[in-house]
Amino acid sequence: MEYNPSIYIASSSNICRYALGVEGNNPLIVIGVNPSTADDKIPDRTMTKVMNHARILGFDGFIMFNLYPQRATCPDDLQEKPNMKFIEKNTEVIKMVFRKYAGKTILAAWGQTIMRRPYLIDCLKEIQDILSPFEPKWGHLGTLTLNGHPRHPSRTSYACRLIEFNIHRYIKKLSIGSLSELN
Repeated sequence: MEYNPSIYIASSSNICRYALGVEGNNPLIVIGVNPSTADDKIPDRTMTKVMNHARILGFDGFIMFNLYPQRATCPDDLQEKPNMKFIEKNTEVIKMVFRKYAGKTILAAWGQTIMRRPYLIDCLKEIQDILSPFEPKWGHLGTLTLNGHPRHPSRTSYACRLIEFNIHRYIKKLSIGSLSELN
């Protein structure tokens, strides 16, 4: 699969990236934590891993979304408090793009980083709520982390299989703070 994005939705200032991908009839939909440096011309490490995982797993494209759209090479650089306009635009774009891919596979790919900012959990809940009517199939790569989170693609081997992920159970456990019971 060649890195030639047909989907690239970012803010005019490029502070936020909402969607990035190569369309196909059966793309792997990926939800990470936040975008780093990848754009419509040059992939970053995460996008390279996502693209290769998609190809190896038999998908003909990929679309990358994130829980929070602010670009940051280090998750600790994410805003302490969420920008609600960023979140509204992010969920609007995710719903608009995903509408075309109802029933497709979503790769949960945020890793332990979801715990860095409390609002990231709220973003996940909102995204899951807006995607639920489209009946996606959720999955994760390899085993969950020791703390019960789906692994980030950059932390997985290409030999990892796509495993079914119960997003409802995960969110429930996340909400009550008992993720260790997921393993």
